[in-house]
Amino acid sequence: MSKSVEDRFWEKVRKSADSGCWEWTASKFREGYGKFKMDGRSVGAHRWAYEHLRGPIPPELVCDHLCRNPGCVNPAHIELVTQKENILRGVGITAQNACKTTCKNGHPLLAAGNRRKCPTCHTAWLEVHQEELTAYHQAWYSANREKRKRQHRAHYIANQEKICAQARAWNAANREKINARRRANRAKRKESE
Repeated sequence: MSKSVEDRFWEKVRKSADSGCWEWTASKFREGYGKFKMDGRSVGAHRWAYEHLRGPIPPELVCDHLCRNPGCVNPAHIELVTQKENILRGVGITAQNACKTTCKNGHPLLAAGNRRKCPTCHTAWLEVHQEELTAYHQAWYSANREKRKRQHRAHYIANQEKICAQARAWNAANREKINARRRANRAKRKESE
């Protein structure tokens, strides 16, 4: 008689009294998370334990091991969080960089879009490398001028109706402003004659 899924799962778990972790003793994924074979596919042992004992895991959330032991399958040690939150709680390079408030030279890091940079070091780097950057951009532009012309032309041809419709709509919306500017320019020309 074959064992039930629950029996197969629990015979691979060793409960630790000191840490409270339920250590997975069978095969593991490369990152150290328990690997449980069910219905012909491998699933995370911690995920199976959580879903079996606590309930379903929403697709937008991941399991964060509060005990920092990836081999633990104790649902009391697992909290459901977003992937971003899970990464920032970790000890990897992304989490380390997120905690930094200064650059390696001690200048404050400032938000620049969706990243952070040191304006002092960036300005100093640009001063040193400005000529190289200018030469690089000029060389790139010269080498790709014909290609860019072809791409722009192909885009215009493919979207000609849309572009013309947008231009007509803009002209209709701004007709009075355009005519007023033309009248003002004509008046200036007459005055200067």
